[in-house]
Amino acid sequence: MVYPHLTYDYDVARKAELVLRNHHSYLTDCLKSVLDSLMFNNSHTLHPRRLREIGVEQSQRFLSFLVNADVAAVTVYGKQLAQDGLGYKSMVQMCGCLSPFCCEKLSSESIELQSSAIKAANMYITAAMDGFLEEYTVQLKKDQLYIREAFNKVAASGQ
Repeated sequence: MVYPHLTYDYDVARKAELVLRNHHSYLTDCLKSVLDSLMFNNSHTLHPRRLREIGVEQSQRFLSFLVNADVAAVTVYGKQLAQDGLGYKSMVQMCGCLSPFCCEKLSSESIELQSSAIKAANMYITAAMDGFLEEYTVQLKKDQLYIREAFNKVAASGQ
């Protein structure tokens, strides 16, 4: 998917990645904390160990995205998170950590560097949410169909 309204200077974002990589553990801890606080907003099938792994993955994927700008891979990852059972609230709040992280850790850098990193974060968030919501909607429809079929069986057996 292409997002023509979301553009940034890739070369500058690569420079931002070099600075942000030094704060990788901070971002990972922030993401893990958000996910831990929302543990019960996810599907029962999502194991707590997997939740911690997602925090690490999201941090690594975001920093890699600053270098490679692979929107398609981020979209696929968003779909995978929905398939894993991550809840929408967890996804939104986890993505919400990225721009503030860039602002905070790049505050002493040039405006150009800050701007490119924040624009890249916005593109990452858009792509991740796009994939997540696409798959989340599919899962929701499957769940609704399952519930409807179960209700119809119960209703039919009661007559």
